[in-house]
Amino acid sequence: MVLRDNNRRDFLKVSSAAVAATAVSWNAASYAAILAANDRVKVGVVGCGDRRPTKVDVADTKDATGVYLTSEGVKGPAVWSTRGRWCSLIGHTGSHEVTIAIFDSPRNPGYPTYWHARGYGLFPATPLGRNIFDPKQPAFNFTIENHETAFFRYRVVLYSYAASGDELNREADLFASEHK
Repeated sequence: MVLRDNNRRDFLKVSSAAVAATAVSWNAASYAAILAANDRVKVGVVGCGDRRPTKVDVADTKDATGVYLTSEGVKGPAVWSTRGRWCSLIGHTGSHEVTIAIFDSPRNPGYPTYWHARGYGLFPATPLGRNIFDPKQPAFNFTIENHETAFFRYRVVLYSYAASGDELNREADLFASEHK
């Protein structure tokens, strides 16, 4: 399905259908290979629907820890409002260590992006808010003309171990080379 009237509801319908189609094609062995395949996943979608708050169960995170790292070598809480080609969150629960990394594309407006990394696990790429993160910067007035399109490319990679900065830089280089 091609989205003609790019709105959130249509996007959610199409993306939900794609996820469902993918899930149907997996067999039991596939599910077993997925990290935390049998764990309960809690997801909240913000800003969708009819503007009522989304109810999200509170997860027990007392044993979970995490440390942010960016391509520029910035670590921990200092990552908030900095720029970089990628940002990762390396954490553990018990003895299990994982890395979630988000890679920005050089083709994206505002590259390299600002990271809105917070201590509770939120770390979206925020390419359009540069003067919010750095008041010395001019506002980034990004306009999409009527009937035009904009694409923002990001890669999200999940590692079942603590990925190194060198490994994440190699992945960023690969991602950049695929989208020249």
